[in-house]
Amino acid sequence: MEPIIIALVGAGSRSFGPETVRDVLLSEALTQHRINLRLMDIVADNLSDIGRYAKSLAEKLGRNCEVSTTTSMQAALDGAQFVVTAVEIERSLYWAQDYLIPRKYGFRQVFAENGGPGSLFHALRAMKGMVPIARTMERICPDAILLNYSNPMHKVCDAITTLSKTRCVGLCHGVWMGMEQVSYILDKPADEMEMEACGINHFTWFQTIRDRRTGEDLYPRLREAEREGDWLADWHEIGLARILLRRFGLYPSPASSHFGEYIGWAHEFCANELDWFYDPADGHPWQTGKVPEYISVQDAYGTERPFKRQDRSISEPRSRQSSPPASSPSRLWSRSPAASNGASTPSIFPIAAGSPICPTRWWSRSRRRATSRDCIQNGCSLCQNPSRR
Repeated sequence: MEPIIIALVGAGSRSFGPETVRDVLLSEALTQHRINLRLMDIVADNLSDIGRYAKSLAEKLGRNCEVSTTTSMQAALDGAQFVVTAVEIERSLYWAQDYLIPRKYGFRQVFAENGGPGSLFHALRAMKGMVPIARTMERICPDAILLNYSNPMHKVCDAITTLSKTRCVGLCHGVWMGMEQVSYILDKPADEMEMEACGINHFTWFQTIRDRRTGEDLYPRLREAEREGDWLADWHEIGLARILLRRFGLYPSPASSHFGEYIGWAHEFCANELDWFYDPADGHPWQTGKVPEYISVQDAYGTERPFKRQDRSISEPRSRQSSPPASSPSRLWSRSPAASNGASTPSIFPIAAGSPICPTRWWSRSRRRATSRDCIQNGCSLCQNPSRR
């Protein structure tokens, strides 16, 4: 039987590289066949970790998968049936520019990634790299399907389908983030619910939310639970989502900072007036080439308040609150993202500290809990050396 050839372009991505490897190797449908997984990146140093990780995971899961790494686009695409792209160069440096320059001229932006004037700059840069990949596929693997993660998703996919003959589909894990938020509000495991969502990238709406076992419509319970919840609990992530649920009756995904980009009044419910911090007297990032510090109010006091309201006569300062360390199981495993086969990935293959993506921040990402400081305290080499991320 001929193998299924999957090329991952931009495999060195610390986020989408490991995610895509897991998605492929956890898929029962794919792994019924022999798989040839080609990991390609233009930076050779970024391939060693993801290559070891993919081989280790395939071995632990007992998958019939041949893993190879290459810096050659030609070698990666030759004969491929599926090409997965997650491409971005100097992401944080240019993202800061996309966010700050429009603000200089009076444009308020929530995130400056997929919506607003910043996203247009982002799109033009992304198209410059993605369209040539699609045109190369026309020559080398014309029957292959391009599965794209690179943002801004809809603009990039539109450019590819307009300027090339390559078939292209955009992918995003964002719906899982919304599922975790619904699980959090209802205090009900996500794998006990069935949810159907539709929309555009970074702005989807759950059309149905049902109990997987009984078929019960859980939307009435969700609306009631949301009304009863502490108004400031996890505000940065779900505050705007709660407003939209009240206004339109459906819950959106993936997070306030994402779908807020498409809403003109979103800044009134997204407290992120400062995303990238630096002293202008030292020069702007696009002049110095130095990535500024990313600052988000998600770490401010108030966002770690429990969702279920509690009586409190005096609010303690954050520094005096007792909370489990970032490495404790309650912080890392209690609400881990669901895997593509419906099971939580930790029960199959927990990520060790030496894996090519930081374990503390990966498992805590959907809850926005962990910071690089937490990771450093737990010996994470990726966060001790930010240049590796």
